[in-house]
Amino acid sequence: MVGSYYLESGYQGFLYQGGIFTTLSFPGAAGTLAEGINNQGQIVGVWYDSNLTDYPFLYSDGQFQQLPVPGCENSGAFGINNHGDIVGFCSDPELGLGFLYQNGAFLLFSFPGATNTLAFGINDSGQIVGQYYPPGVGEPQGFLATPVP
Repeated sequence: MVGSYYLESGYQGFLYQGGIFTTLSFPGAAGTLAEGINNQGQIVGVWYDSNLTDYPFLYSDGQFQQLPVPGCENSGAFGINNHGDIVGFCSDPELGLGFLYQNGAFLLFSFPGATNTLAFGINDSGQIVGQYYPPGVGEPQGFLATPVP
């Protein structure tokens, strides 16, 4: 299980496995949030700097890797499947987008007509779940995106 807890100095991520609690802190970060884990123990999440700018990360085999999303000011990873495909969000100067990180490349996407799109999870079939904000509607709506072969 992964998650985060708050200290006065900021958020810290954690891994709880086999009765052992391990703190996860991205090196040099003001805070770390662990958001998702797959069966191989790879963890994704968000780390932020002292300016509160968010960045996605992958934690695998005891090492943190930053995943800079091209063209985005703030971003974070929320889900990872057993193939290592990662989903999350990014914000560019105009709107919020979902992303899929697969085979070393980013695919940015938006729900049609949405002002913001966030991807939260991906299964081993590549189906992505998340939420989007339609124009003029204050409440987010859910979506399920299924890849076309």
